[in-house]
This record gives sequence, C-alpha cells and structure tokens, in this order.
Amino acid sequence: MSSELFKTIDRIQDAFQGQLMLSRAQLTALADGDTDLLGRCLDFMLDRDAILVIADGDTIYHHGNLVTAVYEKIRELGRTTPTAINDSLGVPSSVTCEILGWLERDGRIQLENDTNHVSAT
Repeated sequence: MSSELFKTIDRIQDAFQGQLMLSRAQLTALADGDTDLLGRCLDFMLDRDAILVIADGDTIYHHGNLVTAVYEKIRELGRTTPTAINDSLGVPSSVTCEILGWLERDGRIQLENDTNHVSAT
C-alpha cells in the first residue's frame, strides 16, 4: 500500500470526526480529485467495516459514529421505532437497519419484531 493511500485515509478519518456522513464530492476533494485513489481508500475502509455505502453511492456513512449515534438515540428515546431513529438522525432507513443489526448482534439492543420496536438492553 502506498503512503499516499494511508495519508488520504487519515484525511478522510479526520473529516469524519463528529460527522455521520460525508458526500462523495467532499471525499473526492480530500483525495485531491483522484477518484481512483478515493476508490482504493473506500475499498480499504469498507473491508474494515469503517464505513457504510448505500445504493445511491453519493453519501458515505461512518460506521463507528453511526453506531454511537443510533445507540445514544435509543437510550434517549427509550423504547422506540426505527422510523423515529431515522427521522431524528436524518439517515435513510437502510442505514438505520444496518446499524440496528450490528447493535443487536453485539447484545446492546433488543429488536421486537412483532411490534417493530427497539430498546436498549
């Protein structure tokens, strides 16, 4: 791996500080307009579960920041629905569902499939 790759990954990680998502345009700027370099960076980060990319592909989500934000929102709201989490965080339902799956596997939340509610454990 080239040092330019790791420098760009560091810039991307720094840009994600406190952010749930960044646009592909923002990330391309961090890669000095080099879309091939950006693609390698995103592949590297995807392989390590550092980011989420959804079908539209224009918005890249930071996995760790999302996990924290979704879990904190559940603790704040108490027993709630995925829709309420989507609305309060401003993320698509596919992103919320992905993060809920991670949190459930970690044993941090309980999904109530029969009522479509979620709560912290």
